[in-house]
Amino acid sequence: MPPPAPYPIIVGITGHRDIAPEQLDAVRAALRAVLTGLYAQFGDALHLMTALADGADQLAADVSEELISPDGKNVSLKIIAVSPMPFAIYCEKITDKTKFKHHWNRAALQLVLPDLSPSTAAGYDELQYEQLGVLIARRRHLLLALWDGQRSTT
Repeated sequence: MPPPAPYPIIVGITGHRDIAPEQLDAVRAALRAVLTGLYAQFGDALHLMTALADGADQLAADVSEELISPDGKNVSLKIIAVSPMPFAIYCEKITDKTKFKHHWNRAALQLVLPDLSPSTAAGYDELQYEQLGVLIARRRHLLLALWDGQRSTT
């Protein structure tokens, strides 16, 4: 009998959609370092839960796909992709649809959250994104929040 699969360790991803271009390399390097360290600790049990939105989410998915383990082998972390609303509606909100669909299709698990109100209702997007936030907050073991690299003016 084969050994049981490792219990998944889920890292939730959240962050800005508009990471400053001059900060992108630094954010990518920091994310790579964190994910490499987590992979060294948890191995193939490590999963990313992300909505694959433009910016931080897609950056995390990109880095997770090109990760190099501490022993030098190529690693592609498993993704749990979450659409906060029906897939067709969410896809229209994404700028880089090619990258979004690539990561969606390679995801180990694809979740589409239910509509909480009609898509034409005022506040629809906010309600759906709030539902996404609650899911990630409750189902992750760790949360990585990627900053846009800009100083607050307040």
